[in-house]
Amino acid sequence: MLGGREYYPDKTLPYLLPCDEQEGERLLLQHYVIRYAFGSNIIPPIDVNIAGKVLDCGCGPGTWVMEMATEYEDLDFYGFDISPMYPSAIHPKNAHFSMGNILDPEIPFVSESFALVHQRNMLLGLTHDAWPGVVQDLYRCVISGGQGWLQLSEVDPIWSRPGPISRSFLKMLYETAQNRHVDVLLPQRLDQVLKDVGCENVKMMMVEIPIGPWGGKIGLLWRDVLKAEMEALKPVVLQAELENAVARGQDIAVCGAEMTTSEEWDEMMAQVWAEMDQYHTFSRVYLAYGQKP
Repeated sequence: MLGGREYYPDKTLPYLLPCDEQEGERLLLQHYVIRYAFGSNIIPPIDVNIAGKVLDCGCGPGTWVMEMATEYEDLDFYGFDISPMYPSAIHPKNAHFSMGNILDPEIPFVSESFALVHQRNMLLGLTHDAWPGVVQDLYRCVISGGQGWLQLSEVDPIWSRPGPISRSFLKMLYETAQNRHVDVLLPQRLDQVLKDVGCENVKMMMVEIPIGPWGGKIGLLWRDVLKAEMEALKPVVLQAELENAVARGQDIAVCGAEMTTSEEWDEMMAQVWAEMDQYHTFSRVYLAYGQKP
């Protein structure tokens, strides 16, 4: 527990966000906005009329799996996550959920068994060094012979066209990510990540989502998503700021007095949200998919 929120107890995980009900609700809203932005849950040209299996790795509350299982009754959908926030009782008969760690040497699925393996929103959950092995294992699970696809999607955490206060905040966020060995620039290289594990016919897409009233209803919804995310990051970032100062050898009493307080954070974030209309700040969301030969 940190700041009244529940976080992953495993200290080997870099994941910066909580694993509680509030986070499940935020992920639900984020799903709807991103689906609207891309126009679909599935982008690769898989044949949904052929019976088969689809895996969603890091499924969170299971919204993607539930929607897809309802829409495509002839396909079996499997959701896999380290936290059991997915539905445990009520779900379509072709939706299946299980718990496990994506950082294990192999996830518990048979090689070449899925027509599509889907993963998104794992940027804050994997270190830079972990990505190649994780994606290679996802690739292992994809059917070969040009019949299977791997799809990755990530939100760029560094907002575009930020105002001066937003830039100061993003610098603090960037330093926290670096401290956890998280590569915030990776979303822009998702296509290369797929090529590196052997995918062919790799395609990359990017959508821009406005933040705040200037972007209309979608802008307001996306601002709500980011507000909830930043509030969830608050205790982690503030703690990391203190840990970084101590690691640099600064006196705890002195650096503690200079650290950002909870009240200062709240005041800063109020200014961040207020300036977004002036600068027309927006997020970039990247999606890449590739085929297994």
